[in-house]
Amino acid sequence: MNEAEIKAHQLLANIATVFPQSIWFADIDDTLIDTIEAHQLASQEIAVVLEPAIGERNALAIKEQFLEIFRVLMSGHRAFKATSQLDPTDIIGAQYRALRQRIEHYQQDLREQWGAIKVFSREVLLTLAGEDCSITLTPEQISKSINHYWEKVADYALCYDDSFQLLEAIAAMKRPLYLFTSSDGRLTLRADGQFEYDPQLSHQLKLARIERLRSKGLHYQGLFIGDPIDKPNPEFFEMIYKSVARDLGQEFRLENTIIIGDSYDADLHVPVSTWEKSLGILYRRGQEKVFAEKERVLAVGNWQVVRNLLVV
Repeated sequence: MNEAEIKAHQLLANIATVFPQSIWFADIDDTLIDTIEAHQLASQEIAVVLEPAIGERNALAIKEQFLEIFRVLMSGHRAFKATSQLDPTDIIGAQYRALRQRIEHYQQDLREQWGAIKVFSREVLLTLAGEDCSITLTPEQISKSINHYWEKVADYALCYDDSFQLLEAIAAMKRPLYLFTSSDGRLTLRADGQFEYDPQLSHQLKLARIERLRSKGLHYQGLFIGDPIDKPNPEFFEMIYKSVARDLGQEFRLENTIIIGDSYDADLHVPVSTWEKSLGILYRRGQEKVFAEKERVLAVGNWQVVRNLLVV
């Protein structure tokens, strides 16, 4: 057994030891639920909403371009997430940077007011899809289409089979589970061509969507949404820490904390490095081996590996 394998087994043992007193913090999208599959299915519904106003052919073209824009955005995001940089000569990197510039163009006022943009705002992505098809969508058409899209995401979203089993194991031991998730970036197109952001509305809309997942097995004690401050901003995780301490009636012991997510930079880096002694689990779906990503971060390709430790 090499050094990396030894460290991985040590981390697995630590997780099993901590479990009876553990407090869990989990990212949602692509960590516990299959958001990408839900997105693919919900995107088909955009054409249904747009067809009466712009015709079947145009509606289908915009829907396809919306899917393509999202694909480019996710490909660039994942490439950056994996390496923390993008090769300037890489096609994906070039497409991603060009797309980011277009997204930022529509959110200049938002950045000035809030200090950041909502990169994955579906309202902005749909607007860009219309542009690419030489069709200018009205604010009403954008709002109606994306409202319907998110309703369908909630309908289609399901827990991964292995994450459902992990959640069952956590619930069976009556361990507290707190979820944290990025903003959906629900924006409104103004008459001047800029998008505006109401963090309270955006928060309420995502809260309602996630609450619907309780009926599908996603049970949790608390939920934190990145409106207006989003992960990986340290203030977001500081807010979580203070809120959970109040909820539990005491400051929790950091050595009992387990944080899970599909992005080290967005989900794990800040809490694991700030909440010293805490443990992190990085979920890379389909990864075959289990290994130590960092000193206190385990990387796994399925939740069954972790769940098996907890029910022995």
